[in-house]
Amino acid sequence: MSAKSALLGACLGAAVTAAITCVYSWARKSETKNEEEIEEDRVLFFPVAGETPCQATLLGNTCRRRACCHNHSPDQPLAVLLAALRSAQHTLDVAVYTFSFSFLKDEVLAAARRGARVRVLTDAEQVNAGGCAVAELLRAGIQVRKGPDDFYLHHKFAIVDSKSLINGSLNWSRAAVMGNNENLLISQRRHLIKSFQNEFDRMWSQFDPSKKLEA
Repeated sequence: MSAKSALLGACLGAAVTAAITCVYSWARKSETKNEEEIEEDRVLFFPVAGETPCQATLLGNTCRRRACCHNHSPDQPLAVLLAALRSAQHTLDVAVYTFSFSFLKDEVLAAARRGARVRVLTDAEQVNAGGCAVAELLRAGIQVRKGPDDFYLHHKFAIVDSKSLINGSLNWSRAAVMGNNENLLISQRRHLIKSFQNEFDRMWSQFDPSKKLEA
């Protein structure tokens, strides 16, 4: 083998090694990124167990009571859910079958007051249920549309700023939060958020302004 051929072979070998190293490095970075993305998911289970949550903590405030015997952990399921809704700055889309729990209603109203565009889809039958939050949302100028009259709108999800998905079995009612066995997943996975956002937008268009509720 000539010196020229040997040199060419060495160069090709070095190039192949460099390419393999580059691909391996990219694959590891992608794997690490996916692992980090998975770590951003939060799984919540209800009912709220143990001590009753402190109201100040649920509202994102510091409890000033010296002898408060309630749960002050920011990691309690309801506190995590409320904090996720409280993070909405630009948009908040909610599709939920039952919407009556005051803590969740107050966070949706607060998001609207912050200037976020809030849209709510709910079940046509549940609109007239006792304690439903819809009337108060409408009075606050929040857009609310109802699902079909002949079938349920049975979703329970919300999308915050197109960056966070809240989805699970949990209805937005006191019974679901404090009594039922329920689950929620809070995720920042972009492909999941995109799918749910597309479905929300499809339903929002389907249940057009002619069905928009009046306050």
